[in-house]
Amino acid sequence: MASGEVIDIKAFIDERPISLYQWLLVALCFLVVTADGMDVAIMGFVAPAIIHDWGISRPAFGLVMSAGWLPTLMKDAGLTVTTAANVTAMFQIGGTIGAILVGWMMDKVRPAPVISAAYLGGALCVLALAWIGALSSSLVLLVFAAGFCMSGAQTGLNAFAPGRYPTVARATGVSWMLGMGRFGSIFGSAIGGALLGLGWQFGAILAMLAVPATLAALAILVAQRARAGEPTAQPNAAH
Repeated sequence: MASGEVIDIKAFIDERPISLYQWLLVALCFLVVTADGMDVAIMGFVAPAIIHDWGISRPAFGLVMSAGWLPTLMKDAGLTVTTAANVTAMFQIGGTIGAILVGWMMDKVRPAPVISAAYLGGALCVLALAWIGALSSSLVLLVFAAGFCMSGAQTGLNAFAPGRYPTVARATGVSWMLGMGRFGSIFGSAIGGALLGLGWQFGAILAMLAVPATLAALAILVAQRARAGEPTAQPNAAH
């Protein structure tokens, strides 16, 4: 490389193909997430048995059930444990496919509208689930679609967010985003578990999930519109 040669870092990275090392990281992340989510998924199925064996009320066990209340909710709506497990798995399968396809669409179209549309699609799927009930023949398809939209949008947001912050505060901004997302996950699960313990029904709890998804879609569009009005900064080249 000649001394003083100017290199466009972004173009340099974009021209390189995905390496074997990067594919290995993808595989390792998949295994980590699989192991991390297993205990949460199991909780939704063991909680009813624990409540029965210990003879305690559901409100008293609400915080424990909040770790995985969706399978419990489906079982209480009339589904068998096996069916509830299969339906819950469809959400994860849809989320995996959604993450890949939403990311692909973000590369082809403007990212903000893609993520916003995915969140709105997820909200509509959740409202449809709340409307038709757990015993509908369309349950599996709607759960798959909800996972596709919700998880696809959430994963795409991780790629979208870094570009919303200046370089000097990018790591801090993304860390705050991930931290608030984790807090929202804990808070939302706790609320769901508490409502389940209070006797709320399948449709009412699911309908509430459409609210944060809709707000997220609107927030992304508003943030993108505000950023579009800002003056464009000249990119810095590295030497």
